[in-house]
Amino acid sequence: MVRNITDVDDPLFERAEQLGVLYTDLANEQIESFHTVMTKLNFKPLFSEPRVSEYIDQISVAVAELVDNSYGYYIGKDIYFDVSKYKDFKNFSGYSKKLLLGLFELRGGDLKLEGKRNKLDFLLWKNAEQSDPASWQTKLGRGRPGWHIECSVMSSSLLGTPFRYTRWRK
Repeated sequence: MVRNITDVDDPLFERAEQLGVLYTDLANEQIESFHTVMTKLNFKPLFSEPRVSEYIDQISVAVAELVDNSYGYYIGKDIYFDVSKYKDFKNFSGYSKKLLLGLFELRGGDLKLEGKRNKLDFLLWKNAEQSDPASWQTKLGRGRPGWHIECSVMSSSLLGTPFRYTRWRK
């Protein structure tokens, strides 16, 4: 089992700024707290627990490949995934379109962003300024990854491809 750790995320950066601490320190504190709880609950150790910050180069390469193959597109300097290019996208989760749109917006997705091809298109790469403490210089320019691509790259890197997601059933 692989459990991805998102140590590069806007809510984390915002909370660290509110607390006046480095986002890396806050991330490490939260990860340690999570591990403590998991140990108390007697969860078994994992095969791997990668952090986004350890996979930035691989993520930028994957995003570049998506753009090169017309799955990704630019809105300004940011890159989005065109969900219409993945024909089974609407069936993947098993959720209705209404529920998907609600969850997308609830979790920070911008349904009304000008230039998006589809409401559910999601961020692959966010352009950043040099002064942004949570950004990296890559072949895509300075920036950081979007959430979905992080998990895809880390899991694929450790589990190989294709790997299969299976829903738990009663």
